[in-house]
Amino acid sequence: MKILIVEDEPLTRENIALVLRMEGYEVVTAADGQKGVQAAIQHRPDLILCDVTMPKADGYEVLRQVRASDLAKATPFIFLTARADRADLR
Repeated sequence: MKILIVEDEPLTRENIALVLRMEGYEVVTAADGQKGVQAAIQHRPDLILCDVTMPKADGYEVLRQVRASDLAKATPFIFLTARADRADLR
């Protein structure tokens, strides 16, 4: 199973990648939203884990662009966030 991690914080991105690799997953990473969309189309992951707040394109824009692509529109997508407000969780 191939997992794409889209996260702008290098330490967070690499820690998540390390844990997933240790569990046997193939991991692709992207450091911002634009690179995340490109990686989703190029690598066609089985799952996308994506931060909400990032430069160049936030997580919502990444999701919108991925869903607009015929190559990645059905890929499961999970948001990662440190936000804790009730409105953000919805």
